[in-house]
Parts: sequence; C-alpha cells; structure tokens
Amino acid sequence: MTSRNNRNIVTAARGDTPRGRPSSGSSPRTTRQSSGQQQRSSSERRRPQSRPGTTRQQGRPPAPERPKTVEDSNEDAAFLEQLQAWAQETSRKQLTDLEAEFERLQSQPRPEPSEEFARNPTLNRYRDVICVENNRVALTNGRYIHANWIDSQGDRRYICTQGPLPQTVGDFWEMVLQENVQAVVMLCDTVELNRPKCHQYWPKDNTPESAITSRDGNIRVRFVDTEALDDNHLIRTRLQVTSDNPKRQANVRHFHWRRWPDRGVPMNHLAALRLLFYIGKYKPIVVHCSAGIGRTGTIVMIYLAQNTLRSGQRLDFYELVADLRRQRAGSVQTLDQYLYIYSVFLRYAKNKADAGRIKVDTEAIDKLVQAISKRIYKQTKR
Repeated sequence: MTSRNNRNIVTAARGDTPRGRPSSGSSPRTTRQSSGQQQRSSSERRRPQSRPGTTRQQGRPPAPERPKTVEDSNEDAAFLEQLQAWAQETSRKQLTDLEAEFERLQSQPRPEPSEEFARNPTLNRYRDVICVENNRVALTNGRYIHANWIDSQGDRRYICTQGPLPQTVGDFWEMVLQENVQAVVMLCDTVELNRPKCHQYWPKDNTPESAITSRDGNIRVRFVDTEALDDNHLIRTRLQVTSDNPKRQANVRHFHWRRWPDRGVPMNHLAALRLLFYIGKYKPIVVHCSAGIGRTGTIVMIYLAQNTLRSGQRLDFYELVADLRRQRAGSVQTLDQYLYIYSVFLRYAKNKADAGRIKVDTEAIDKLVQAISKRIYKQTKR
C-alpha cells in the first residue's frame, strides 16, 4: 500500500476532525526529540523558531517522514464504484443487522492451534489466544513466536503478533530482522488499568538504562529520535537494530498509538485512517496490541477493506473478518470493534457523497452512524 493509494480513505467526516488538525497541504502537529538531546545544555538546544503549531528539539536528524496532507485525492473509478455499492447496501441495514452479523462470526468454529503454540506455553501471553499454523511466522533459529502473516489480494504486508513478554523480546527483534520489517505499530500501553499488557521492548530514550539487548546479546536496539504526532496521540520513534552479523541490520520506525482502550474503540474515527496513511510507505509492518487480535485486528481489518475497494472487488465485512480470523484467530475481538469499522467506512462514504463523488442515502447513513456511536461509546464510557 503506497502513500498515493492511502489517500483513498483519509478524509475526515464532517464533525469528526480532531483538535489541531492542519489545513489541507499542511503537516500534522509534531514534537521531536533526538538521542543527543539529553546531553545538551539549554543554550546548545536553542534553534530558530519553527513554523506555528510545531515544536522541535533535535540534533540534526533527517527530516521526518510525514504525509503532506491527510486529504484524499486519487480515488479511481473502481474504488468509488465499489464504495458506493457497499454504502448503498449498508445504508439499508439496521444496527440489529450488524449485531447479528457479529453473532454469526462468533458462532463459527475456531481454527486449530499450532502444535508449537501448545509446546511453548511460557511464550504465549494468553493461553486462550491461539496461534494458527498455516501462516505462522517461523523463526529460522528454531524459536517459536506468537505471530501470523496476513495475506490480502496476494500481498503480505502485515504481521499480527502479541505484545512481547520479557522472555520473548529477543524473539520479537529476531523476527523484525529476519522478515526485514520496516515499521512496528503498537496499539496498547505497557500497563493498562494497573495490569501489564506489554513489556518495554524498545528504548524510549538514549540513556544506558533504556538500551535493549537480547538475552544472548546478539541483537541490540538503539534509540535514534522520537516525534510526537497528532497532539501526542501517536508517537513515532526511529530505532536502529543491529546484530553480530553486519548483513542483519535495520532502521525501524516504531509507531505507538496511545489511549486506545483495551477491548474498546478510539474516540476519533479519523485517527485509524491517518495511522494507515502514516505507515502506508512501509512494508512489511508488524502490528501488535496486548493479545494481538482486538485492536490489532481492527486496524488490519480496516486496511483489508481499503485494499478490497482498491482492487475493485465487492466489500463484505462479514466475509473479510471471517477470512482474517482464519489467519489470525479471534481478530476483531468485540462487537464494538466490529461496529467501529463499519462507522469508519460509513462516515467516509458520506463524506464522498457530500462531495458529489458517489450517490448514497446520506440520511440513512447518518441514522445508522448515530445508532452505532450511541452503542459503542456508551459501552466505552462504562
């Protein structure tokens, strides 16, 4: 998925624009911190004033990669035709129809777990979140990791995995090097509601205490710099991963989306689309939350739906989630997450209709979106 293609679906619905959103053609609000910042005195840190809305503190890192705009501009006819067909069909549904779809998904039998999953209980974060065999990431060193490739239209772009445990950090970075991963997306916090959800597997700054080294000392992860995006909801950190083999090195972008509640949904619908826009230039990409199925499955499902529309094929959320679950068991974990995906695309379709790009019943879409929002955000506040 290229940055150009990702513009197919990054326009906010009206009334859904986050605070501080830049105007068309401008860059998102950012704050940058480099690895050398801690060693500089206040006088050494002085830099010419940046443009309004942006604060930077850095030691000559390369210019950050960021989308020039979050406005869409390049939908092709096939994309819009399939979006219109999906929106017209969905606008005739009620909330109860979508709830029934999810219940049907929940009633489907789960795929069989990998034998390696059963053999390595200490390497699985949750014993009831299985790892299937057919597309499991197999490490060449013989170690097991709870991770699966996701196929979409013959393309392998995403790896879904669990949040690393203290004993699997080395395996995680081994996977990154082995599969030539360019970006990592983290959708949870290390601790949520006073419960550990993910080990601190990446360095957050350049202090010696923050350095990450695998248990055998073969892999080292070094902090380069960090940048806050979208009013600190998304943190992008550049990391340098090295090993004893000079041919196995990598520069990795780590995207940490904060404040997405476990088993819940984000409060803003544009955020998921913008995240996909940011990471669209990278391939392959590792995505994880804690279990690697709920929040992770939601983001990957949105990408799969985008990719289906781009290919000019009929979009069917039920079938798409069912296929995703065959590859990563339990993906899109809750009804709220399933409804959130619907809401993202309904809002996008309405935006296209308002712009005269497609023809749909916008009143029916508004009614369904309101019903979805009332349901999922009522649950989120509990």
